[in-house]
Amino acid sequence: MANPNTLAFKYQSVLNNHFSGKLKKSWKKNYIVYVILIPIMIHLSVLIIYPLISSLYISFTNWSLIKKPDFTGLDNWIKLIQDKYVLTSLGVTLEYSLFYIPPVIVFALFLAALVSNDIKGITLFKAIYFLPVVTSVTILAAIWKYLFYAGDKGIANSFLSIFGIEPLVFFNDRHLALMVLAGLSVLQTAGTYMVYLLGALKGVPHTYYEAAVIDGAGRMTSFRKITLPLIKPTLLYVVILTTISSFQVFETAFMLTQGGPYYGTTTLVYYIYYNGFTKLNFGYGSAVSYLLFVIILAISIIQYKLLYSDVSYD
Repeated sequence: MANPNTLAFKYQSVLNNHFSGKLKKSWKKNYIVYVILIPIMIHLSVLIIYPLISSLYISFTNWSLIKKPDFTGLDNWIKLIQDKYVLTSLGVTLEYSLFYIPPVIVFALFLAALVSNDIKGITLFKAIYFLPVVTSVTILAAIWKYLFYAGDKGIANSFLSIFGIEPLVFFNDRHLALMVLAGLSVLQTAGTYMVYLLGALKGVPHTYYEAAVIDGAGRMTSFRKITLPLIKPTLLYVVILTTISSFQVFETAFMLTQGGPYYGTTTLVYYIYYNGFTKLNFGYGSAVSYLLFVIILAISIIQYKLLYSDVSYD
């Protein structure tokens, strides 16, 4: 036991009192900040940091959820490099991204430009365009499957028959199936990105457009020369969000096609689900998920470097 008369003990007591006093003073001054941050940090630690670290460990094991994980070293990662279905699912994900990202950005920007005008009744249209965002994806998938039903009973085929086009079996062709999945995702998420882009459009000073009109510029010229450059930071944000969303697509593939036909709609996330929850190979599923994490991170950094620009209204 330490002697309370020693110099070291006295120095330690002074030091403890000093830090304790500073901590109490900081708590009294910033207690609201701590009250708000502590639940957030707990949430971040339990639902993000811990799963991130534990899944990295699981990727080096053979774990079926029933028994304890068996450490297997780099076996899952070696299997990942040799697995042809990883490349197949990655190709499917990239193709899906091409069908999803450009249309959803263009459609969201069109909707934002449409509702940015302060006209009577525009609030109703804002609610209508945003409605798919708050609608259950299960309901949307059921409606979408009915629209693209095979044969003459499907509404899409009935519409195509007007132009003399033979009925299509949408979910039996991998390219058509991916287009249908992407179309559902566009419908589901366009309202969210519309809100982001609407805020950016509202932030552009109206005097710029007035000056453009005086100079004889038309609407398209004003859009290209004024609107697009000034909303570029928000566009970059939307591009990154849509890219991440496209690489994480799962619900639509699960509900509409179950990854078929012949792995034609098996995205990376669906392949992770298949390995983890169907084959009960959580170790390999975790390894594939980290591959997805690295791909999304790399693409996001590249997009940021290529598209980032600072905007000033001065």
